[in-house]
Amino acid sequence: MATESNMETRTVDPAVDPLIDTHVRAFLKELNANADEPLEKKTPEAARAVLSGAQA
Repeated sequence: MATESNMETRTVDPAVDPLIDTHVRAFLKELNANADEPLEKKTPEAARAVLSGAQA
């Protein structure tokens, strides 16, 4: 059982994480390309536009 005192926190770069499928990495890269702000901060309409563009 892990306790707070012995847990290690690491930041993993999703662009090179081998546990993330290559197609998913490419999709995430497209979503983040030219991002002026995080997706969760965009209006719903703007977020949908980003998603539509990435799926095209």
